[in-house]
Amino acid sequence: MKADKPEIGKSNTRMYTQSDLLKRGWTAKLIQLFAPEPDAIRKNPIFAKAAPMKLYAPDRIHETEGSDAFIEAFEKARRRKLGAKKGAATKRSTLLSLVSRIEINIDDDGNIRKNAIESYNDFHIMRDHDDYEPASTTSDPRFLQRIMVNYARHNLTRYDDHIDELYRKVGKAEAYRLLKKKTLIAIGKRYPSLMEECRRQIEEIGKERKEGSP
Repeated sequence: MKADKPEIGKSNTRMYTQSDLLKRGWTAKLIQLFAPEPDAIRKNPIFAKAAPMKLYAPDRIHETEGSDAFIEAFEKARRRKLGAKKGAATKRSTLLSLVSRIEINIDDDGNIRKNAIESYNDFHIMRDHDDYEPASTTSDPRFLQRIMVNYARHNLTRYDDHIDELYRKVGKAEAYRLLKKKTLIAIGKRYPSLMEECRRQIEEIGKERKEGSP
């Protein structure tokens, strides 16, 4: 039976919002098929400029959820969702496996500190960063180690090429972290004087993972 025309301004007391329906397991497609018209519409109480809230009477929603047609459609949607999650998990696992097998080769650079300083300064000059402090041989040793490690990662390895290859892949955030960690370990082994800074950056990767950063 076609729903009555929505009543604008009707109280949303004990009524479901679209977010509530999604929490109950509905999908946008299910809402479109089984509840295309809301029972009421009212202004968003929090964001005045946001789109009006669509509200649904619980009795109507419960009755719909008990219908054979809805149950069948709901199960199909659930199976598709589970299949998509399983597929994504497989792709993520495959990507991480591929990254774990990447061999990190570090080019030799007998003037790594000099080249790192020049690279750092050129980067800021090209971008017209007038307020940056130029790097020099007298800069803070920890700062110099950091820019040397960064220089090695971006200029002495295929790190950036591998990053491009991971673009838009499922699981890329975790793959980025794994690739960066592998690269830092390789740099530390190739340049023992930079091992401490490599370890520090690896610890930062661990913190980013806990915080859920990409």
